[in-house]
Amino acid sequence: MLLIVLALTVSYANASWEEERELYKKARNALFKKQINQFHEYSSQLSEYPLYPYLRYEELKLRFSSVTNQEIDEFLLKNDDGPLAERLRVAWLYQLQRKGRSKSFLKYYQNDQAVELQCYFLRAKMRHGQFEEDEKQYLNHVRDIWVVGKSQPRQCDPLFSWFEKQGYLTTELVWERISLAMDHNRSSLAKYLIRKLPASEQPQAKLWLEVHRDPKNKLRSKALKKDNHINRQIVRHGLQRLARKDLTQAHELWLSIEDNYAFGSDLHDEVERSLALRAAYRHDDRATTWMYQLPKDLIDPSTSLWRARSALRNLDWDLVLRGIAMLNEQEKEEPQWQYWKARALAEKGLQSDAKILYEKIAGERSYYGFLAADKLSKPYNISDIPVQFDQTDLEKIAQTPSIIRASELLLVDQITDARREWNFATQNYSPHEYQAAAYLAHQWQWHDYAIRTIAKGGYFDDLSIRFPMPFANLVAKYATKRNLEPAFIFGIIRRESAFNPQARSPVGARGLMQLMPATAKQVSRSLKLKAPTRYDLYTPGFNIKLGSRYITDMLIKFNGHRALASAAYNAGPHRVNAWLPEKNTLPADVWVDTIPFTETREYVRAILAYTALFEWKLDQSPTRLSLHLQPVTPKPDS
Repeated sequence: MLLIVLALTVSYANASWEEERELYKKARNALFKKQINQFHEYSSQLSEYPLYPYLRYEELKLRFSSVTNQEIDEFLLKNDDGPLAERLRVAWLYQLQRKGRSKSFLKYYQNDQAVELQCYFLRAKMRHGQFEEDEKQYLNHVRDIWVVGKSQPRQCDPLFSWFEKQGYLTTELVWERISLAMDHNRSSLAKYLIRKLPASEQPQAKLWLEVHRDPKNKLRSKALKKDNHINRQIVRHGLQRLARKDLTQAHELWLSIEDNYAFGSDLHDEVERSLALRAAYRHDDRATTWMYQLPKDLIDPSTSLWRARSALRNLDWDLVLRGIAMLNEQEKEEPQWQYWKARALAEKGLQSDAKILYEKIAGERSYYGFLAADKLSKPYNISDIPVQFDQTDLEKIAQTPSIIRASELLLVDQITDARREWNFATQNYSPHEYQAAAYLAHQWQWHDYAIRTIAKGGYFDDLSIRFPMPFANLVAKYATKRNLEPAFIFGIIRRESAFNPQARSPVGARGLMQLMPATAKQVSRSLKLKAPTRYDLYTPGFNIKLGSRYITDMLIKFNGHRALASAAYNAGPHRVNAWLPEKNTLPADVWVDTIPFTETREYVRAILAYTALFEWKLDQSPTRLSLHLQPVTPKPDS
């Protein structure tokens, strides 16, 4: 009851600002239209409104050319209880940089992360004779900015020119950056850097570019016969490039030349490990042998896990057990490897030993817990235990200025600003405070941040917060239309966007079901709809309409196989086709755990487990995961 009263209190506080909220929108609109008199008329009535600092921030930025340091200082002092002060300070630094006001720039600079600001800071130090304070430190700073595998902002060019003219840019540094550029696939940067090498060394660097473009033919160049440090780097780079296209040829070439070079142990190990990993990613029959031939000191965490997975892909249960035994103690205890140890023991006929391990994880509410429960014919252990917290913590959080502003920003559709305020307020929370804050975000129906926040609090048993069901009518509508289970669509949305309609991935996927624009156009065409704009994909109904059709298409393509269709939804059907077994049928749990892409592997497991959880939330008996994990048959042309 106390929690309900407090939630109502917060809602009432928001409601009491309804008039101010509308004025705020008008003020912002007037400012963006540069209707300054109107803006001042509205903003003058909002000095007590929580979002007034945002109006002041935008107004200062609009007239940056005439703003004084004093005005900036006053804003920074008054608004240090939220993220706006830092945002204005950084924006002001860029303004001072553009205007060449280096003395003021030094006053406001605070070890900023942006490289262009770092470069301007160093230039300002030089201009004002402050480089001598700690010349070695500043020189190291310049060196660190220069020696990277990508191009740096133009603001750094004067600094780099000075560095070079002073004789600090050595040939060794140029080679180091060329190596980094090549490893980051920035051949155009490497081509530019070659000009900074002595004329006698440029042909070798140009050969590196040729090997990068055509490793198959150029690795046999006579110029590479000579054993020296750079040629070893070129050979290593070329072999790794060639392995992506022709693993067999890369391996054969490596065996024929490895004794011709005095490879250091690190470089030799890198080639050996990369070839073995490439074989594992490709599901090459030789992967298991190569993995287990690697000396113990060549095994890193990734190699260790793929050694076990490659044995798994080959259904070599003795080697699976051996691979698991070679994992570190923490990895061995993870549900994933407890499950696979049990599976391997069962395959070897050691049923009682397998049962002990299955029992150990069958009570967990997870993909592997559910699979273990299937093996034991036990019901899934699903329970919703609401988060518990102190009322005082919730009151304190609800009254925090940044939290109040976050709530208001959500109501005026400034979602990004709301996230910034929330992140600022919660950055140093204890686990209990995170849990209380998650409850509050859930009350606001800010589901993606409630899910994120409760995870930070380390609490995973409140299924109301972690697995909400907004947009239920839309999900039900398109589930019926596509003959899909609503729980399956909910599972996809939960994994893709955590119910954030405005979600956008780094590669450009948009909306609740994270559709790529090209995919959305393709699906719209099949539905005889006009091509959607990218912004259409942020509309929940439209996004679910297209997303539900696309997953239906993937189910049809892969004969109703839930795991294959889910993998195709995430990584594309062409990749799933490439991951199908060449010869023998595979158990689906084996296929899922040997998907080469970590993201897709985790995605499929999550979708299957989330679907069961949403079935439970919909008062249905969860479908056993094993029913969605039919054997995976070989490629049609195999």
